Amino acid sequence: QQITRLLTLAVVGSWLVMMALLAGRQAPPPRVPEAPLPATAGAPDDREEWFIVERNGQRVGWAHRVSGQTTGGGRRIAEDSVVALAMFGTAQRLRTSLVAETDPQLALRRFRFTLTSPAAAFSASGESDGQRLTVRYGPAGDEHQLVLPLTEAIALPSTLRPRVLAGNRTPGTRDTAP
Repeated sequence: QQITRLLTLAVVGSWLVMMALLAGRQAPPPRVPEAPLPATAGAPDDREEWFIVERNGQRVGWAHRVSGQTTGGGRRIAEDSVVALAMFGTAQRLRTSLVAETDPQLALRRFRFTLTSPAAAFSASGESDGQRLTVRYGPAGDEHQLVLPLTEAIALPSTLRPRVLAGNRTPGTRDTAP
């Protein structure tokens, strides 16, 4: 009796997941969120970039990045993005925000990240001393801490351009980043 009930629940659950996936494929693309009014970069050496996020040729969101020098010789990077996704046939707006600081060699030193959607909110912050990454995550008052050992410095994708420009710019030079 118990096995029959579990088998029935598994079949119905699988059917519901398959129907949701099918509906998601048939759903019209969600309305693209509007980008906020352009913010201006603060310092003269700040770099501001705007990106359109597309899926199958359809605009589904935007991203905005401002980066510039810090007083310690590293970089400060602020990134925001909004993406509209169809999940289970329903348009969902996913927002992310990242503020990070690097050392002069562009290795991650500190960060603060948030992700917000209608289904959940997540935030994390942390610091790296080059040997380990300490991350705090979870809701205020119920934060958890995780310490991860590092075998090499963390390089953010946002620091790729300045890393390449600061290195050997001879044609044919190859670079790798962790």
